[in-house]
Amino acid sequence: MGPGAQGEEPAALKVFYTTPAGPSVKVKKSALDIQMQKIMWSWIGGLMKKVETVANDFAKDQGVDPRRAASVSADAKVTTP
Repeated sequence: MGPGAQGEEPAALKVFYTTPAGPSVKVKKSALDIQMQKIMWSWIGGLMKKVETVANDFAKDQGVDPRRAASVSADAKVTTP
C-alpha cells in the first residue's frame, strides 16, 4: 500500500509521535477517530437506506421488480469507455 492508504500514518506523523507531546496527542487522536467512525457510519447507514428506497421506487416506476433490478447476468461483461 502506498502513502495515505487505509490505516497507514504519514511518516511526519510517526516522527511527531516520538516527540514529548506525541504520545498524548496519539491517545487523543485515537479517541477522536473512534468518535468520528461512530458518527460517520451511522450517517452513511442512513444515507444508504435512502438510496436503496429511491432506487427501488425508480425500479418500480420503470416496471421492474426491484429484487431483480440489481441482479447481473453471468455473461455480463464490464467495458471501459
